Amino acid sequence: MPFIHQLFVYEDIAVMRFASREQGFIVAKDNPKRILDFPDLTKRDVQFINRQKGAGTRFLLDSMLFNYGINPSRINGYGRVEWTHLSAASHINRGIADVTFGIQSAASHLGLDFVPVAQEKFDLVFRFTAENKQNLLAIIHFLQSSGFRESLTDVDGYSIQDLGKMIYQTGQLEELV
Repeated sequence: MPFIHQLFVYEDIAVMRFASREQGFIVAKDNPKRILDFPDLTKRDVQFINRQKGAGTRFLLDSMLFNYGINPSRINGYGRVEWTHLSAASHINRGIADVTFGIQSAASHLGLDFVPVAQEKFDLVFRFTAENKQNLLAIIHFLQSSGFRESLTDVDGYSIQDLGKMIYQTGQLEELV
C-alpha cells in the first residue's frame, strides 16, 4: 500500500484483493537437510537454486535475507538461477540442488516437500478516469460475482478467500465500488 499511496497521489483508485499464495522452501521428500529457516541456507552442505532478478519471489527472498542479516554470498548456489518455479523445483527433484525458494504448487506438482514461510498477496489496482469508470466498475462487479468465484479451481498453495475484497479506495469511489 505505501507504493500505491506514492504512485497515485491525486487519482481515483481502488485496490481489490485477488488471491494469495504460499511462498517457502521447496525441498526433497522428508527434507533430508532439515531446512526450516533462512539461516539453514548457509549450511556448507546445502546447495541452493535461485530465481532470476526481477521475479517477485527473488525480491521476497532477498528481503528476507536482508531482514535476517544474511549476505547472499554465504549461500552456495545463490548465483544459479532459473526462470520459473517449476524449473527451479525440478533441480530439487533431480538431486542437483537441495532447496529453492518458491511456491507450494511447484513442490506439490513434483511430489516434493514444502516449508511455508510467507503469504504473498496479489492485488488489482484500478485507476479510474472519466473514460474508463463504467468499464472498470463492470470488471469489478464481475470479479466479485459468485459465478466468477465458482469458476476458479483450487491450486495447492493458492487462496481466493479474500477475492473481491476492496482493501483501499478513494473517498469518491466508496459509494460506487
